[in-house]
Amino acid sequence: DIRQKIRERRVGNFLLFVVDASGSMGARGRMVATKGAILSLLLDAYQKRDKVGMITFHKEEAKLALPPTSSIDMAAKLLQELPVGGKTPLSAAVMKTAQIVKAHLVREPTARPIVVFITDGKSNVPMDPETSPMTETLLLCEKLKTEERAEFIVVDTEMDGLIQFGRARKMAETLGATYFKTNELKMESLLDVVKGVTQ
Repeated sequence: DIRQKIRERRVGNFLLFVVDASGSMGARGRMVATKGAILSLLLDAYQKRDKVGMITFHKEEAKLALPPTSSIDMAAKLLQELPVGGKTPLSAAVMKTAQIVKAHLVREPTARPIVVFITDGKSNVPMDPETSPMTETLLLCEKLKTEERAEFIVVDTEMDGLIQFGRARKMAETLGATYFKTNELKMESLLDVVKGVTQ
């Protein structure tokens, strides 16, 4: 018998979750579905020895809740305890994402970060009071897109209904991101999307 080792292609060595923790995420169990999907990705990242990080945003700020780490337990604990409420400072989240991705690529130039935005896209806290929140968010997304070593996924948590604003979809289009809706948000489907990004 002839045997040959075949190396499985890695999904990526850094998964950065950017999680909307504003008040709207508490509606109709959206955060419950979100947490389940993220936990499945954390397990996959653990099996591949990938690093994970997490930015959360709500009220007036976006913060790096979990710096890049190989400790999946820390990420899972943080996710379970994540509070929800307040406004949606999406512009600040996109800017913070750019900073973290850039810093990671300076340390590891061959890395290929995968950024997973989970939000309804309803930006309502501008950093510049003279600018529309959504306009500011999209301008920052255009700048973020120029980092060609990173891949982007947008999970749109806006609920289906008679009136839909489609802001997260517009954000995905601007980023050139893989996009899907929260009603498609199953553990397996998000995992498949992340794997598909790097194939």
